[in-house]
Amino acid sequence: MKGLRNVFVGLLSALSMQAFQAVQAADAWPVRPVKMIVPFAAGGPTDVLARSLAMELSARLGQSVIVENRAGGGSNIGYDAMARAPADGYTILLGTATVVTNPSLYKKLSFDPLKDFTPIALIGTTPVFVWVRNDYPAATLPDLVRLAKETPGTINYGSSGPGTVAHLASLLFQERTGTSMTHVGYKGSAQALNDMLGGVFSVQFDAPQPMVAQYRAGTLRALATLSSHRSSAFPDVPSISEFGYEGIDASALFGLYTAAGVSPDIVGKLQHTLQAVLASPKFKEVMAQQFVEMPAQPVEGPAFQAWLKNEIDVWHGVIAKSGISLN
Repeated sequence: MKGLRNVFVGLLSALSMQAFQAVQAADAWPVRPVKMIVPFAAGGPTDVLARSLAMELSARLGQSVIVENRAGGGSNIGYDAMARAPADGYTILLGTATVVTNPSLYKKLSFDPLKDFTPIALIGTTPVFVWVRNDYPAATLPDLVRLAKETPGTINYGSSGPGTVAHLASLLFQERTGTSMTHVGYKGSAQALNDMLGGVFSVQFDAPQPMVAQYRAGTLRALATLSSHRSSAFPDVPSISEFGYEGIDASALFGLYTAAGVSPDIVGKLQHTLQAVLASPKFKEVMAQQFVEMPAQPVEGPAFQAWLKNEIDVWHGVIAKSGISLN
């Protein structure tokens, strides 16, 4: 019995020491550089946001936050790298809307964002807009809906590509408005915009970044944001909810994540630091330049997890009905 008691005491001591060391590690974190995975190539809008975020986090954490671009596979290469990272808080991820759409677009994924990621906080969202050429007869969103209902399937519209948030937003729009239009998919917004300006089609669903120059030049009109509220960058553009269409909130999103199993103390430090960054005038300016709108109140931890779950469910319904698959 004495021998068993000694073994038991030894095990308790070892477990206590491990717990103590884990607490010490969390208290000291970070003691070395932190890697931020970005599932897109360098130079794009997400990368611009990531590098500004990394710089602001570095200044507040006292350690370098190094951006690592892991592009490819529709963002899945970067997400897989995050899922495989150690649960020590030294790898974080800047994720986009593909976090919530890819689980339904791809039949086989090596990760589950709800199980393999720890959500830190929502950084912001950018709504998808409905754009038309200035010479198009639909002057308002109700005009477009009326035309689409009068001539089902005859209105061609463009997007940045099959399975993108812009394309999925267009499907949600048609589902909720009872319309039917014909999708013309491209490899990127620029190609789609060029063809719209060239008269191939007259309607495009997209975020503001690729469209704003033509909008300001007067060659495009924005009929509505596909969200529950107006965009602060385009205060004169109505939201689709103003026309009585509820349940349409299609946005590109940006969120910060780390690996599953990371210490709550480290997650808390990341959340606290991120909120300080989001309050920074310098970072707010970068967000505004990218047309990213921050949530009115912090969306962190369990609240962010619940928000992600709802988004996954919404897009799963849209994708399942459309039959889209990117495998």
